[in-house]
Amino acid sequence: MHNLAMALLWQAGLRGTSLDVAAAWKEALLLVGLGAAVAATGSLPGLLWADRLAVAFTVMVLLAWLVPQSWLGGEATQRGELYALRHHLLPVGAYALGRLLTLETAWWRRVGLTVVGVACAVSLWGLVDVYAVPLQSWRDSGVPGWFGEQLGLVYDCLSGLPENWILNTGDEEHPVRRLVSTLLSPLASAYLLVVALLLLAAARPRPLTVAAGGVAFAGLLWTH
Repeated sequence: MHNLAMALLWQAGLRGTSLDVAAAWKEALLLVGLGAAVAATGSLPGLLWADRLAVAFTVMVLLAWLVPQSWLGGEATQRGELYALRHHLLPVGAYALGRLLTLETAWWRRVGLTVVGVACAVSLWGLVDVYAVPLQSWRDSGVPGWFGEQLGLVYDCLSGLPENWILNTGDEEHPVRRLVSTLLSPLASAYLLVVALLLLAAARPRPLTVAAGGVAFAGLLWTH
């Protein structure tokens, strides 16, 4: 719900630094989780090859952030660089949290059910949005302002909406909508749905898992 909530907050008048602080809730939550996981385990696990790759990637990201933009021929602002740093290191933090967690089987089952439940909700919400919510409603919402003015991601094709919200078929009068759901992104929605489908594929076939797989797969198809 993050992107949708931030767009609604922008529409309500919360902007600039105040909205940046509000948008950092997930990073703050991740840091708290990492601190709690380290405190619970008492020590760091032995490094796997995947861990070494994560460390190497982190070092590369930090070096790219420290190198002056003029050396790389770039023109990113300091704020843009911080956004990029957060974007690249957030998955590393999530990976580190996963490595530190020591959950019992029952808890992993709950995590899997949560992921599948969220994916199904995202899929259903997105399918309803494609057919029931006009594109003009999104144009008139806070979404263009959230992406354009707050994040600096300027889109021209759809009056400020991201261009990948539609599938370009050459018919400008009747564009084909892609599923963006609450993530406001077809790619982000697709990533979530693929993870849920992998979990469902590994589960024992039951009427509920098959039905959930059908819902998630339909959403994935509509992301085109």
